[in-house]
Amino acid sequence: MASFKRASNEKSGKLILLSIPFIAAGIFTSCGSIRYLIMSDQEKMEYNVSHLGNYIREEKELSIVCYGDSITYGYTPFTGQKVKNPYPETLASLLQKNRNGKPVTVLNEGVPGWTTENAVLFIENRVLQHNPDLVILMFGINDSIQKIGVEKYRQGMIQIIRRLKKENIKILLLSPTPILSWKNEELKPYTKRVADIAMDENIAFVDIHTHFMENYSEDERRIMLPDTVHFKDQYYPMIAQIIMGSLYPSERD
Repeated sequence: MASFKRASNEKSGKLILLSIPFIAAGIFTSCGSIRYLIMSDQEKMEYNVSHLGNYIREEKELSIVCYGDSITYGYTPFTGQKVKNPYPETLASLLQKNRNGKPVTVLNEGVPGWTTENAVLFIENRVLQHNPDLVILMFGINDSIQKIGVEKYRQGMIQIIRRLKKENIKILLLSPTPILSWKNEELKPYTKRVADIAMDENIAFVDIHTHFMENYSEDERRIMLPDTVHFKDQYYPMIAQIIMGSLYPSERD
């Protein structure tokens, strides 16, 4: 009887040992790399952006929808007209060169005044009907101005993101651009929250807000944003350039 128990235990031990590689393989497959599990948050953010950049460059045909508010739309300060070069149109041109001529379509689905509440309601008609491979999301300014609330903003963004994930659509999340007044202090919690969302949802994120606040003086920003919110025509393309610089940092001029 004792020998039988010993044999059973030996068999159980072998089964346990044999199962370990399969468990490890499962972890490796689900996360892409064991190394990802031990990365710092900053390393994970950089990896997600780099991984998306590789996908954008290598995909044979690529369809992108830029979904946002007046900044995505390309709203001209004081007149409300659409500028000649909103960032999605500039991004299409830059990506075409980066992809060595492989076809890319970038659709501008920015609507002035929209919050995440609007975005949730109209995602089917504005985004999903286009069957995009990638969606670039930038909301937050109007949520802040209209005092939607940071928690409702978070819930709206997550609802959009998970709807896109359900369709296996890749996502690039952008922070909102700055407001040049005391209202920027009210916007900052939204910019912080969107970075947290990107981390929690494991998606690529580019911090547009911080780039403008840290790389340009107050005087320069006032020239760029004459009504404190919207860019002059010639400065909207900078958003596309920031995106490209984040996706391909080794190729910055």
